Amino acid sequence: MIEICEPGGEQDVRWVMAALRGAGEPELDAVPWARFTDECWAPDAVPNLLRALSNPDHASSSLSELWTIVRTEGTSDVTGALAVPFLLRIAADPAASQRGELLNLAAEVGHRNHFGTDVRASLFQMVDEQDRETIDGYGRTVAWTCQAAREAVTVDAPLLIGLLDDPTPPVRANAAYALAGALMPPPEVTAALRERLAVETSPAVRISLVLALAQLAVEHADSDVTAWTAALWADPGNLPDVRFAAALSWLCATTEPVPTRMLDLFAEVVDARLAEAMDDVPWPNHHLRRGGLAAWLVAFLGDMPDVQTDLVARLAVSPHPALRASALRAAYAVASEWRSRTDAMIGLLADRLHDTDPAVRRSAARHLVRAGAAVVPAADRIAAALDDPDPEVWAWTVVMLARLGDARVVEPLADLLSRPAYPWPEPRWHPDGNPDPGNLLPAMSPYAERLAPVVMARLADMGNGWQRLRCDLLQGMSHWGEQGAGAVALLTELLSAPNSDRTTVVSCLARIGPPAVAVVPVLDRLAADAEPGLLAILVWARWRITGLRAEDTAATLARLATMAGTGSQPLRLLADLGPVAAAHAPAIRARLSADNHLTTRVQAAFALWSATGNTTDTVPILTAVLDESWEWNPFGSADTTVVDYLARMGPAATAAVPALTAFLEADRRIEQFGLNDPVDWDQRCQQSAMAALRAIHPAPR
Repeated sequence: MIEICEPGGEQDVRWVMAALRGAGEPELDAVPWARFTDECWAPDAVPNLLRALSNPDHASSSLSELWTIVRTEGTSDVTGALAVPFLLRIAADPAASQRGELLNLAAEVGHRNHFGTDVRASLFQMVDEQDRETIDGYGRTVAWTCQAAREAVTVDAPLLIGLLDDPTPPVRANAAYALAGALMPPPEVTAALRERLAVETSPAVRISLVLALAQLAVEHADSDVTAWTAALWADPGNLPDVRFAAALSWLCATTEPVPTRMLDLFAEVVDARLAEAMDDVPWPNHHLRRGGLAAWLVAFLGDMPDVQTDLVARLAVSPHPALRASALRAAYAVASEWRSRTDAMIGLLADRLHDTDPAVRRSAARHLVRAGAAVVPAADRIAAALDDPDPEVWAWTVVMLARLGDARVVEPLADLLSRPAYPWPEPRWHPDGNPDPGNLLPAMSPYAERLAPVVMARLADMGNGWQRLRCDLLQGMSHWGEQGAGAVALLTELLSAPNSDRTTVVSCLARIGPPAVAVVPVLDRLAADAEPGLLAILVWARWRITGLRAEDTAATLARLATMAGTGSQPLRLLADLGPVAAAHAPAIRARLSADNHLTTRVQAAFALWSATGNTTDTVPILTAVLDESWEWNPFGSADTTVVDYLARMGPAATAAVPALTAFLEADRRIEQFGLNDPVDWDQRCQQSAMAALRAIHPAPR
């Protein structure tokens, strides 16, 4: 256990820096770098990089490496505080490179980890409780580092005040940003910021000056800040950028509701010029640059779905295409957060699917395709885009309607799959997300007779990028039953191909069922020397295809379920055999114990119920999962979900009703880190929960 350092000791960077200041002008060689440098870095790494900043050939790479060391994943390292006086002095040299970025790094060291996603309640917040509680590997609290950095900025306030008149706008903007974080700024700071604001010509710097003045006032409890910022943003005689900055500042200074007049202001002044200026304002960080000004502004308002919805609707009809596209990102974000706003936001996105600008239409399509079944109310408006001249918009429209099983898309889907080139962009990061064109076929099973020949022709020619969709097409056809039999030969061939995902291929064959009987000899050959994980799915697939050897299959799966390292898969497959597995109930029951992984216990519970009908020992395990925080994913994949298992158990699962009801009544969607399509995922979760409630309390006949 790491012991927390005593304040005032040799590991307290605040006291060390105070002593260094007492010795005179800072010198690199006088700083005890080795004492504070993490073992991941050489003791002289930071001072060497600081020296290299004066070399134009190495300045850029040195600054980048400094960011990595002193702001590791957004948290300030102790060496960052020690570096602040030197960063400020290098930035003050007119001959230095990247002076604005140097000032920005010096200022950021004094900030908490804000991930670039601040909202009105936190934009001006320098340190939070987590910083006060978090310690590094040597027992030093992060809050000490932030305090030491801010004290260094305070001491060098005269230097920063001088930089407010620098000829370079990024230097002036970042000087204001640094001064806003001073711990105990002298009175001259506010006076200098106001004087500069009166003559400033750069919109980005004017915004920075207003934000700096407001932050200092909020930080030091100046009660006049609300009135001052309100007067600034409400006065039509002020410049648009000043009014915008003042509106942001007013929101940070108060918890009052957003006035309608302020939303009018945002709709009026948020344009391409303001967006360009905000790119050079230090406060919003990278989140604004990723999604655009409209998306940032809507998120900045915080948990205010009514106001956010109103603002999105206003910004989505901006005359500036880039802002309309940014507003669509905001629309999807609002829908991702609030269920009650989904229909309105999906409707807005569907309207923009017919925008005059193709980039805006592409943005709308990319977001709609990530919304899953939530697009159903807008299906007619979406279908109208089937004649869009932009190939990407058209292709995403086909995907959306195919996932709904819409009859209008049968011929367009056949056309899409027949095209020589893969129509979607290369998978990469994009501000509109990275939608997946997969899951095209399952809902189109009623039209399998028309589509099966087209799909098979496509699978035979996977060039020009189409190989990315091979696995999805094979899995999709496996949902078509006998109509998917055309895929058996190719799936069988894949079983012998090097580097193929045999588990996925065998699962597809099992879903096809009896029409895949020709593959049984291949399954038997593979099973002869298969490792346990693959053996489980091979014997299960053989039974699914032939219906034979049920008892032997159950025995093999039960044996595999007791082996170390096989996980929960054998139990999941064993459940499929139902009462045939009853003879192995003791082995299954052993996996219910608390010393097993939760996933294993869940699969064991369902397997035991499937085999014996036992609800006394199984339902409590499944319902306990629902009592956990909904941030833990209780649903899992579509065919192995806790909620679906409870639905299968029917009225015996009554204990799950309160948790399922609470989940459905919540307006806020589940937060699940890393989800690419949160609306689609939550919609499927809701469908599962509603189906479970219907099964537990079936309607009277």
